[in-house]
Amino acid sequence: MMKGDTVMFTYLKLKNFKSFRDTEFDFRTTGGKPNNLIIIYGENGAGKSNLVEAFYFLKDTMYTVRNRNRFEKFKDTFNKEDSREQLLLLEQRIRYDTSNYNLAELVNDVRCIGTKENMEVEYGFNIDGVDGYYRMVFDDEIKEEELYYQISKRRGVHFKITDNTIDLSSTVFRDKNYKEDLIEKIYKYWGKNTFLSILFYEMIHVNKEYLYSRVDENIFKVLDFFGEYYVRFNNMGSKGQFATKYDLLMDLDSNRLTKVTGADLSRKEELLKYFFTNLYSDIKDVHYKVDYDSQGKVSDYSLYVKKMIGGELRDINFKYESTGTKHVLNLLLPLVEACTGNTAIIDEADTGIHDILFNKLILSAKDCIKGQLIITTHNTTLLETIPKEHIYFIVIDINGEKRLFNVRDYDVRTKSNHNIRDRYIKGLYGGVPVTGYFDFEDLLDILNGDCDE
Repeated sequence: MMKGDTVMFTYLKLKNFKSFRDTEFDFRTTGGKPNNLIIIYGENGAGKSNLVEAFYFLKDTMYTVRNRNRFEKFKDTFNKEDSREQLLLLEQRIRYDTSNYNLAELVNDVRCIGTKENMEVEYGFNIDGVDGYYRMVFDDEIKEEELYYQISKRRGVHFKITDNTIDLSSTVFRDKNYKEDLIEKIYKYWGKNTFLSILFYEMIHVNKEYLYSRVDENIFKVLDFFGEYYVRFNNMGSKGQFATKYDLLMDLDSNRLTKVTGADLSRKEELLKYFFTNLYSDIKDVHYKVDYDSQGKVSDYSLYVKKMIGGELRDINFKYESTGTKHVLNLLLPLVEACTGNTAIIDEADTGIHDILFNKLILSAKDCIKGQLIITTHNTTLLETIPKEHIYFIVIDINGEKRLFNVRDYDVRTKSNHNIRDRYIKGLYGGVPVTGYFDFEDLLDILNGDCDE
């Protein structure tokens, strides 16, 4: 992001997206300002993961042009006589490495099952105190796309594109020749790609001075925000950190893609020693085992922790640590990003982590958040310590429609002395499992064929 910017999402509108028929999620306070900490609860199947997937989807749509071009370059390296099977394997590998580049497939993966209506997503956002929104409408391909945000000292539509119209603001795209060049690219690529994906590719590959002299800088604030916010969705991994301020927080457990120096590793060690030794009583030290190349540069490294086991201090490769401890490490980067002005969105943030430890991490970060942290969780003990303005519930009505409520939105008044956790478990806010009669004895009878005819 540009220096001094704070970035947050203000709302999310979803139509025919996964399990959401027509739903708006409002992330603003009662005063209309974006809420910097949003903790979302709900029963299994309520749509918490689908909400996070909507932010993952935005990331995917932005990278289609880049990923398509990457695939074409890789394909060109293959001999023309290579088999179709080899090319298909190559395509699968690139999809794994770069995410999907086919917009139609991305849309098909998230469209509400059984509907033939258009899917619509709209992301409200606030950058450095100024509100805006980005809207997309899809059938199989994109049908409408609109960005509304600050233009110079006022707000307005940066661009709006439909099947029949192309409206690019002359104030935003102020160079006539470059604007015409972009219109040509829209005719060539739009539909199978979003215009934002085209602009994002331009921002990466075109000289920055050239772009900034021809396009209003405010649109790059939006592109930076959408490119850099962090989102981790379920088991699909994470996206973001296209240009993270904290490269040291990448590849903490072992070397993958980043190039590091010995000094970098020393700082990583210092950071992780503070992090782990203050969170875990049995971890006494943290260090890296490092391999060097012939020039004395770091070629590979692996994280090790020193733990007391059987009265003896032992060196343990971090890859053998528990799943919960690995999840704790995975929280470090998004929490730091939120604390330093970026937005981080995490699905099932508490997975595998002890309640007390998870609470300590969130409470420690709460007062430091300068950006925004949005998480889904089942950790109800957090309800006893987090202020109510940060607590949200996804509730399903009798028609299967889903809505997001803040504790303050309920007719049931919540006073300062009320235990929100107890009231939630009792069902006063909804969002808890409602089960019918269930008995394992009956289940075993069915399994054994002993049930009455």
